Amino acid sequence: MSTLALYIAVMIVGSSMSQTTEEDKEMGLIFTGWNHQKVENVHFWHLQGMPGYGNFSLSVQGLLFNYPYNHYLSLDVDYREKVMYAYNTHLRTIDYVAGYTADYKNIGDFDFFHEGLSSSTIQVALDWISHTLYWTDSGYRWILAAAALPEKINSEFYKVIVETNLDAPDGLAIDPLDAFLFWSDNGEHPKIERSNLLGGQRKTLITSRLANPLSLEADLLSKRIFWIDSITENIESATYDGEDRKIIKRIVFSILFDLAIYRDVVVVTDISDDLIMFYNKTSGARIYDSLYLDSGDTTYGVATYFKEDQPIRETDHCLSLNCDHMCITTEESAVCACSEGYMLNPDSHTCDEVSGGQHRAIIFANATQICLTDIRHANLPFFQCDTAFVTGSTNEQIRFLDVDMHDRVMYFVVGNSTIYQRPVDLPKENSAKMLLHTTSGIIMSLAFDWVDKLLFWSELDGSIFLLSTETSESKTLTNKTSNPQNVAVLAHDRSIVWTDDGGIKTMAIDASSGPTVIKPASTAIRAITVDYDRKLIYWIQADDVIGSIHINGEADDTKLPSKIQKGAYLIELYKEKLTWVFTSSSGNTAYATYDRSSGKDLANITHDIQNVVAMKYLDPSLQRNDTSPCAHENGGCEQICVTHHTDSDIFMKKCECEIGYTLHSDSATCNVAEPVGDNFILVFDATYEEVRQIDMSTLNHVVIPLPEPEFVYGIHYDPLSTRMLWSQANDFIVHSMLLNGSNYKEMGYTLPGSARCLTIDETTKNIYYTTYPAPGMEQQHVGLIAPSGHNIKLVDVSVEDRLGNIAVHPKLGLMFYTVLEFTGSVITSYVAKANMDGTQVTRIISSVDGMSLGTPDGVAIDYQNDMLYWSDSYRNKIQRCNLDGTLCVTIVDLSDEETSIRDLVFDGTNLYFTDYAKDSVTAFNVSANSTKQYGSNFGRLRSLDVYKSNWPNVQPVNSLCSPNGGIGDCSSICVPAGTGRVCMCEEGEHLQEDGRSCGLKYHCDKVIVQEEGVIITFDQYACSRLAGAKCEYFCPYGYSKANKSINTLQCRNDGWTPQFEMLCVKSDVLECPVSTSNLQNVAVDKSCKDISVGSACAYQCNTGFQKKYDGVVCRVDQVWHPTDACTEIKCHNLVENGYVPLDKCDFMVNSECNYVCGGKGVYEQSKTVTKVKCLQNGQWNQTDVCLEVSGSSAPLSEKSSDGISKAGAITGIILLILVIIALVAVIFFVVRRMQSSKSPYSASYHGRSGTTAIENPGYGITPSATPAPQRRESDNQPYSGSDLSQQEQVTFEPLPGNLTVESEGMVNPLYGANDTSDQRNGQEDARKYQNFE
Repeated sequence: MSTLALYIAVMIVGSSMSQTTEEDKEMGLIFTGWNHQKVENVHFWHLQGMPGYGNFSLSVQGLLFNYPYNHYLSLDVDYREKVMYAYNTHLRTIDYVAGYTADYKNIGDFDFFHEGLSSSTIQVALDWISHTLYWTDSGYRWILAAAALPEKINSEFYKVIVETNLDAPDGLAIDPLDAFLFWSDNGEHPKIERSNLLGGQRKTLITSRLANPLSLEADLLSKRIFWIDSITENIESATYDGEDRKIIKRIVFSILFDLAIYRDVVVVTDISDDLIMFYNKTSGARIYDSLYLDSGDTTYGVATYFKEDQPIRETDHCLSLNCDHMCITTEESAVCACSEGYMLNPDSHTCDEVSGGQHRAIIFANATQICLTDIRHANLPFFQCDTAFVTGSTNEQIRFLDVDMHDRVMYFVVGNSTIYQRPVDLPKENSAKMLLHTTSGIIMSLAFDWVDKLLFWSELDGSIFLLSTETSESKTLTNKTSNPQNVAVLAHDRSIVWTDDGGIKTMAIDASSGPTVIKPASTAIRAITVDYDRKLIYWIQADDVIGSIHINGEADDTKLPSKIQKGAYLIELYKEKLTWVFTSSSGNTAYATYDRSSGKDLANITHDIQNVVAMKYLDPSLQRNDTSPCAHENGGCEQICVTHHTDSDIFMKKCECEIGYTLHSDSATCNVAEPVGDNFILVFDATYEEVRQIDMSTLNHVVIPLPEPEFVYGIHYDPLSTRMLWSQANDFIVHSMLLNGSNYKEMGYTLPGSARCLTIDETTKNIYYTTYPAPGMEQQHVGLIAPSGHNIKLVDVSVEDRLGNIAVHPKLGLMFYTVLEFTGSVITSYVAKANMDGTQVTRIISSVDGMSLGTPDGVAIDYQNDMLYWSDSYRNKIQRCNLDGTLCVTIVDLSDEETSIRDLVFDGTNLYFTDYAKDSVTAFNVSANSTKQYGSNFGRLRSLDVYKSNWPNVQPVNSLCSPNGGIGDCSSICVPAGTGRVCMCEEGEHLQEDGRSCGLKYHCDKVIVQEEGVIITFDQYACSRLAGAKCEYFCPYGYSKANKSINTLQCRNDGWTPQFEMLCVKSDVLECPVSTSNLQNVAVDKSCKDISVGSACAYQCNTGFQKKYDGVVCRVDQVWHPTDACTEIKCHNLVENGYVPLDKCDFMVNSECNYVCGGKGVYEQSKTVTKVKCLQNGQWNQTDVCLEVSGSSAPLSEKSSDGISKAGAITGIILLILVIIALVAVIFFVVRRMQSSKSPYSASYHGRSGTTAIENPGYGITPSATPAPQRRESDNQPYSGSDLSQQEQVTFEPLPGNLTVESEGMVNPLYGANDTSDQRNGQEDARKYQNFE
């Protein structure tokens, strides 16, 4: 038993599945589960029997643990030996339990089978013939094996089966009868490979159309491998040689995790929906309903538990071999194998140790000791470093270290100038070390070249040396650098690299060329390390940043952490993990790890050795004589580079191309065939993020080369311009180019939001689109992009909702689109119809076959018969309806299938649609009720368009917009709208009142006409009606505002908003608003209950104002009057013996102002009061601020030098001015009388058709009046010099019939004289608007 023992397990019975009784049988399915909602102790479940075979029990046994945090994923079981093995991701161990039975009655204690796995994907698989367990570890990039019989288990014994040319091994499967090991490698270019059970006879089986093959299973009956791909959502199968590949089932919206096979059934787990699913392994048909474990439990791993699943050979060869460590099955027999660090003896069954206990390790050194820790334990939060060497003297301090990993020899520098060597595996009790070299200078770094067994070091004086560890001969390479440090060897390029004051430099290993600066100095560099496969150099800068560069000086795009721990000073690379050393906040030495493949920071780890000066990995696989041919610059391949193995263990680099490309004769570049110009399908493959063109005549397909491949939302082909339009994620642009990828341009922007779907009005070339919500955007919308690129929003939709596809019918001026609407937790989906200008939006379809809509998505129009096709991707139906949404008929019904119908196109005969569950495009002949598939082996297909030059379903032209190149009689943009058309304008322009022309100014309508002709008006003087203006609106007599909180409307480029609301409603009692927004600085008394027309209320004035009247009156216009009920309070400009300057103060309440004292030398300012403040009562807070100067006898009026006071002088001047003004007035009056005697005048009234004309002699004779001839002759000197022909008569509208004129000629202030004029004018404007329409 391990010292870190696991926990006793007990049995419970789960109740989440309906139970039936059945005789207990030793068979069934075993699952691993994990509850993400609560801490639970059940981690294994056993289902009796197999669905589809006889009567099986839905009673499920749960295995209960004392420790709830174990999290098991992959598992396998030895049926005959009754041992179960499972990967525990929480503890990073493989655990096992003996005595396993279906009822758990005799189960033993769990213990560790193997410790020290990485935190990456692990899958286990058992060879039940030799009782050997295999597992993958994508973090360490290897496949391991160990003896699995309980009496053979030793967690320190394991053998590396495969580790070369592996990127991320995940899935694993075994056929012990044929001695085959299968695995999936999920590196940059995933592949599936095969070998024998010792890792030999390796063969690459499948390299194309793989995204993430996570789990594998070998079917012994059919001699086929099965795998699941969590990205393509496929269950697939191929022969043991990788031939006859088939897609068994695509399970949409799933995240497949594991699979198992029993007879004809393939069982898969889906961690997305916590389901267990059962399918026929040949047809893909579902054979039983999906099952799930207890509520909240996610099912991960699955294994079959049937005796027939583990057939054995007639002879147990392993029994006769009696292997010391492990037995490995071969095709005909078996062989013994030894664990890492051991060698098989000539007797072929015993093993001897050839290295110490640390076979693969991390070496740490501080000033006085060197220690090692097993590489498998380096991922634990804390580990102990086993001492390998102690200097024995504080005077001998270790400074630098490197290692020969094959010969297991350490080289280290002690003091300033002494280099020693020592075997790694020498016991620590033996302090022996061999002196290798003593230098004359101070050593600053050390590096080992494993190819020629050379040591390199740099010295403080600027020199770099090399030394042969075999001959002890040394050589100076250069002495012309400044402060060289961090020397490292680029063994495969036969060069070295170092840092100095000039940056990062390289030089040939024999100094025949160089040095070359590959990175100029900017920030000081603390440490470097080398990736030999990718030919990269990584470094740590003094500002705690990690950088990388190619050894030729080219930039590297590896994603690296933006900032690391402060003071990090050592860095090393182990496979995909960058590791650096730092001092933690507690003062302990620690190291951190970053996974390059996932871009994730792994846990920070501490250990018991402090003040580390050196860190190196010990693993012979790191010092190979060759490198991975695909690692550096993709092996020279344009698209896919794979490390390919053949049956005869021949290894080669192989370039391949993606779907839709062909490999060029140079075996490196990929060619794309020229797209066809007619009879084709365009479809977006979301799995591989590519747009494909399918030739419907030949069924060939090519990839459309996008400038920057992204996730594409919408696709549309414009046959007139022969261009493809598309929208994509992460931008707000409608893109366009020719099908061969040339002549790219942007058609316009769709802000706010990314365009989800596109279509074109072929009459006007306006692009219509729906949007997908973008982060931070408050709304989605339906919009159009004019040929100029101008974007116009047509219909706003809530940001919570989801817009689908869109189609337009220009002839009828209609557009159709789908909406998935969210109202709180309620989903209400519908198909909408609207005019193409965004008006008259109507929900025409909200149910399908008696059920509410699920997720309406695709729409297409049959223009010949004016019918609408639409799809529901949740109900998985396609319906055909009238254009008003009536008489709907289901055309395609896939509701019983696990699928998701997406986009639609109709060509007049065939309805084309994409279906997530199919790897091709389906064409459904609506009259023949038959289907045909186009394409194969595609991923999840989404957006779609089809083009046939001879198809009958041609979009009809809109006759009003078709003239003049698609703008009709509009000056800029023509938009079909119902039976008419609407003109719109480019950005910065506004539609003028003629409804056709565009100008720089936009005016909203003078009135708004609601239903039943209700006319809403604005103040024609206070409201400019310009774009952006906010104006108060008024309801007509008999109506009141429907929403008391909305008093103003805003003029936008598309009219008043929110005019779509009902603004005015009929009111039996007309009331004024409680608020008095029309009155400045006035608030109606809250105690006033009667606010109906004719009522008077008390009121208050705001601070700084005072009342002018006792109350305000609510008039028929539903506005409080008079509007000037409050007047502003101001203080006088005089203070006692002084004044406040007029240009220095506004004299308003609460204003603080400077003041000036009168009589220089007589009065002076108070020393304590520099300013006076205006109070609410209109008085200054202090008036006695000008104090008499002590000793002065001057009276209140200061005397002038000649004895006359200034005040007296000022008074005399004022009297003189008044006399002069009076004289001027008398003279003016006399002259006026003289003129009047020559031309007497009077004002006369002339009545005409209900108007009153006034002749004002001061402004000439009104043209409409008929003057007496003698008067015109005598008017030789008119008082007005204006042109009489340009003058207009002054007219007044007649008073309303129900109003009375008072004796003073004034209208009753309660009603006013013009109450009906605005209404009548509004009605006339409304009639004009209706005629225009």
